[in-house]
Amino acid sequence: MTLIAQSLLRTLIIFAATSVQLSVLAQISYDTVYTKLIGNSQFHTEGLSLIELSADSILWSTGYHGGLDYCDWRPKLYITNAESDTIWSTSDIVGGRKIIATSDGNFVNIRQINVPSNCTQDTLIVSKFNIMGDTLWVRKFYFGTGMNRIGDIVETADSGLAIICSYETGFSWNSRLIKLNGSGITEWTKVYSSSLMRGLSLANTSDDGFGILFKDSPISYKVIRTNSFGDSLWSTIISDSFNVSGRASIETLPDDNFLITGATINSGFLARVSNVGSLQFHKFFSDSVAGNSLWLEFAKYIPSKNVYAFLTTRINITDTLGNLIWSSSDFDATFMDIIETSNGDLMALGYRYIDGTEKIFAVRFQETTTNIVQPGELPVINIYPNPTSGTLSILFDKLYQKVELALFDIRGRRVMEHSTNQSRTVNLNIEHLAEGMYVLRVQAEGLQSFNTKLLKEN
Repeated sequence: MTLIAQSLLRTLIIFAATSVQLSVLAQISYDTVYTKLIGNSQFHTEGLSLIELSADSILWSTGYHGGLDYCDWRPKLYITNAESDTIWSTSDIVGGRKIIATSDGNFVNIRQINVPSNCTQDTLIVSKFNIMGDTLWVRKFYFGTGMNRIGDIVETADSGLAIICSYETGFSWNSRLIKLNGSGITEWTKVYSSSLMRGLSLANTSDDGFGILFKDSPISYKVIRTNSFGDSLWSTIISDSFNVSGRASIETLPDDNFLITGATINSGFLARVSNVGSLQFHKFFSDSVAGNSLWLEFAKYIPSKNVYAFLTTRINITDTLGNLIWSSSDFDATFMDIIETSNGDLMALGYRYIDGTEKIFAVRFQETTTNIVQPGELPVINIYPNPTSGTLSILFDKLYQKVELALFDIRGRRVMEHSTNQSRTVNLNIEHLAEGMYVLRVQAEGLQSFNTKLLKEN
């Protein structure tokens, strides 16, 4: 077990009771706990990605422009406490764009570096490093065709990595999906060709394939669903009558559908596409509703609340149909990432333009919602023991014709599912799962679904 995992388990909430009664979440509301601003008058700095290491430490990936040259983009990592006070930082080593935690307790990040004074001559960088910032390996990609742009990276089921990137070919763009093994060695590459196809965002699927979001033309985004070798299974166009901005994200939901955000010249949108390519909803948000929707480029599923959070100049929460149910105040910032912490807070990271320069901006929210049980809608469900090291028992107050259970890890990935008919008690063996926090979703025929947190111990 890694030191990070041990630290996380020591600081996670330990449930005092051995059983819980589930209830309906009547509304969602958050209060701002604090905001944090980091930067100085000399450098443009941006907060780009967040990972919670434990309840008392958070890893920030940031970047800044060195010297007076806008193309001289440099990475920097911070480890902060829960109040976002810096504990440790490093620069010019790793960080600088998206960062992900890997299953071996280390980290990988992607970025691009430019030749000073020439932003079109750039190299794509993939770096793996440990918690102390020590580099384990670095891989560089340059396709020699003008601008090269990093899109996204995910860890694959075999503990390797997949990267989506794009590059210029004359007056058009192509994209590549690159599969690396755990040591950073390229295993295969898939090329997607189109007049303006730029790979923007990448998501895993339950069958080890991928969902890829592209900017496909000046007026449309395209979703391609692939198998585990990047071969296209289907594609869907999400279009708008105005120019798309090229800022967008895709995430695989627990039911294997896709959550998608995108930005156009006059609004941003939140969409969901099914696992067979049909558009389930497509919600537009204007500036007056969501706050500078032009920069709507990222959304995340929050499994413990069964809601979506999308980022603009504020934090917005929707239900699973895309209906807006809560928004923060407008911070006049561009947010790039959001996480739910182990105690249920939300923390967002981005940057804010102040006094002629960009500064790293972070905000933390605490939930203020009261849970209300609606008579006649809910069963009483006892879940015990919690924490557990092996078998989990779910006891209903009466017999239900059909019960479906799904278990998700802290990243929102479905790790287990179980269904049964005509049962009051369901036993779920999770002994094989790694230590950590999980979210259990319980669905019974004719009732709303419920989520609750579980702690798996060894």
